[in-house]
Amino acid sequence: MSLCKIKMPDLGEGMTECEIVEWQVKVGDTVKEDDVIAGVMTDKAVVEIPSPVDGVITELSGEVGELVPVGTVIVVLEVADVARAKATSEAPEKSEAPKMTIAKSEPVKPAKQAQATKPVAAKLVAEANNATISPERTAETITATAEPTQSAQTSTLSRQLSAPAVKQRAKNLGIDINTVLGSGPDGRVLHQDLDQLLLQASHPTAIDIPEPISTPAIGQALTNTAPMQQEAEQLVTPQRVGPMVLADAGETTTTSIIGLRRKIAERMQDAKQRIPHITYVEAIDVTELESLRAHLNQQRRDDQPKLSLLPMLFRAITLATRVYPVMNAHYDDVNGKLHQYQALHLGVATQTDRGLLVPVLRHADQMDIWESAAGIKRLADMARLGTLAKDELSGSTITCSSLGKLGGLVSTPVINSPEICVIGVNKIQTQPVYKDGGFVPRHIMNLSSSFDHRIVDGYEAAQFIQCLREHLEHPATLFIE
Repeated sequence: MSLCKIKMPDLGEGMTECEIVEWQVKVGDTVKEDDVIAGVMTDKAVVEIPSPVDGVITELSGEVGELVPVGTVIVVLEVADVARAKATSEAPEKSEAPKMTIAKSEPVKPAKQAQATKPVAAKLVAEANNATISPERTAETITATAEPTQSAQTSTLSRQLSAPAVKQRAKNLGIDINTVLGSGPDGRVLHQDLDQLLLQASHPTAIDIPEPISTPAIGQALTNTAPMQQEAEQLVTPQRVGPMVLADAGETTTTSIIGLRRKIAERMQDAKQRIPHITYVEAIDVTELESLRAHLNQQRRDDQPKLSLLPMLFRAITLATRVYPVMNAHYDDVNGKLHQYQALHLGVATQTDRGLLVPVLRHADQMDIWESAAGIKRLADMARLGTLAKDELSGSTITCSSLGKLGGLVSTPVINSPEICVIGVNKIQTQPVYKDGGFVPRHIMNLSSSFDHRIVDGYEAAQFIQCLREHLEHPATLFIE
């Protein structure tokens, strides 16, 4: 008998850790090759991890909701020697990451999932040593092998396991991350470790170290204190406190925020903390646009989808970004570079049973309104069914958010980083408007749009929305190049 060890795979996109969102097996279960063992969460979707061999589960590492570093052993199987030989002979020399799909709300039985994941099972065996098979060893042997190198590798692990954002922040501050004592798992350096170092730098009297500082690690970490001092002054000294205990609150239910909900929370928090938003709201008279939309729906063919307002808005955005190309861009705030794009890839914020997803309508600038309508419907249906592919959930250059009849009067949409703007569509209301000497009923809709104020000034944001307004209030211009 031998042991097969399955490691957390490297799923690309610069990810250093993945979240376990579900276990499909338990210790003692017998699994077949290609049976799904676990589901892990990336920034965009749930990836299923299949078993590369037949065997019996002897160990599962990690709880649901736990973030596990890439390369960490998460599953150990006991396999027969014949399975070992088969896996070794069939394993390819080089492999790709498993195909990513959005998992549906209801769990699927492993027996049924085996067939769907068959094409990628063998690839997972060889990728970055994700699955390795070795002769069974005693606990004493394993301990003796690992113990001598543990202390020597602490600094290396600290550097390798730290998130890219933490590494870049340390670099910008002039801090050698190898000298920082990490408080995260396996010595990983976290943002709060840098915060603590900054606070110490801003209050040197609190550090009980004689001058000059002779310890190499600390000496290296504090070589450039100017940017550290500046950021330290911006830190809030009081520490974050836990939830208060409410008296007479009755029964309390506590739920762990995991999976897609946690990813949404992280992205929203990151966007609001890093991006200075400016929100601009304008009322649009869409009376003529609604009249045209109703007429086109009456004339549409059976194979054409019913038109909503979004395809016409997308056409207006296409025309407006030709005048204001800075809106169709990504801002790399780490390297201080703005990437403007010729192609327009529009993100469609879509609410699903699992949470908010933003599927991407690629090359929207090359579509007419019927093609755009068909694409929007297809993406929305796939999002709700959980069948979107990985490339359909990334790469948007501008995002549109619409809640339809629930759109309200005004909203403050959050920018989908690293994009420059997000267009929020509010509901249409019939309002009296003074025109030609009297009040007439008109269909009025607000556009509530947010912009990255680091790149877009308020005046430029207003110009862009006014350009959209001109096209939407005079819909004939939508069909003129």
